[in-house]
Amino acid sequence: MRIDVSTLYLLIVGTTFVGACLTLWQRRTMAAHQREMGFWAAGYGLVGLGCLLRMFDGGVASFVSIGLSNVALLLGYAAITAGAMLFGGRRIAPSFVVAVAAFALGWLVWGQYAPVETRIVVTGLALAGLSFQAASALGERHEPVSLASRRLVRAMFAAHGAFFLLRIGVTLSGIEGEVLFSGANFAATMIEGVLWSAFAPAALLMMAREATERRLVAASETDFLTGVDNRRAFTAKATLLLAEQPLAALVVFDLDHFKTINDRHGHGVGDEVLRTFCRVVAKELSIGDVFGRLGGEEFAAVFAGCGAEDARRLAAAVSKLYTTEVALHFTLSLGATASAGVAANRPGADLARLLGEADGALYRAKRAGRDQVVIAEAPPIVAASAPLATRAA
Repeated sequence: MRIDVSTLYLLIVGTTFVGACLTLWQRRTMAAHQREMGFWAAGYGLVGLGCLLRMFDGGVASFVSIGLSNVALLLGYAAITAGAMLFGGRRIAPSFVVAVAAFALGWLVWGQYAPVETRIVVTGLALAGLSFQAASALGERHEPVSLASRRLVRAMFAAHGAFFLLRIGVTLSGIEGEVLFSGANFAATMIEGVLWSAFAPAALLMMAREATERRLVAASETDFLTGVDNRRAFTAKATLLLAEQPLAALVVFDLDHFKTINDRHGHGVGDEVLRTFCRVVAKELSIGDVFGRLGGEEFAAVFAGCGAEDARRLAAAVSKLYTTEVALHFTLSLGATASAGVAANRPGADLARLLGEADGALYRAKRAGRDQVVIAEAPPIVAASAPLATRAA
């Protein structure tokens, strides 16, 4: 089967330009990733421009069809890689910009006049390096929540870079006459380019949308003032933990005299007191524990692997450290303390029942003078009812 080179070039030009337009359109609705998407759209446009200029080989000066076309291609890949860096939480280093600019200048001065095999090797190494750098920039260490689409995009960039290295190997081996547009090496390169130009914009948009959705979900489950789980998120996580972990204890905290602190010193001080308490609790949490703000100055935590007495000691340590931290943080004498009620998990108990028991224990701690931790009384064991015949007797 004969492959028409012009058709393949037009496909790449068309898909990259469409990808640029779709990315710019989607960018209008994604405030969180506008810079990244701007780089990606520019990159697709430059890749398409480079392929468009390459189509005029023989009809225009080589400075345009070989020199400028490859520079546009390089800058396009660099822009896409820069967008990946930003998305991955990295900054665009000045050395990266200098290296890209130096390569582009060197290509215009020397590269375009080199033998075709040399041009293939040099440009292939540059584009492979940029592809691998994009894959590396999207490393999971910069993402608090793993994105499935992110792993897919990393694999795409890595495979694309590996293809360039394979092409270089074939070219250096002399197996295929690369100069001929009908050569299998060139045809495979064009087909892979068409597939990449169609897949890359879709995959990057999918990744940006997934990250945005994750961020929206996280915002809906986070208390905006303290940054901890809100009541909705805490309820969902605590319910699951209590069902899966028989040995666990629920602690309900209440910051003593918080309304007085708020009224006397202002909401700014009150807000910082709330945040201080959350930072203190975070120091005592272990993997698997759940903590959240129920509302106002009331918080709750589920300590996994803890009985009532262990949870009481943890709550007492939190209360003591909270008082110390507030005294150190504020020049004002706030007298901040915390009270807590503890309820141990047990078979048949759900979150609502444990919250009720912990609230009751908290109420007793308040009545006893505050700055205390009280364990809820264990519910009485109800004996099984006797058979009707026995009761009748």
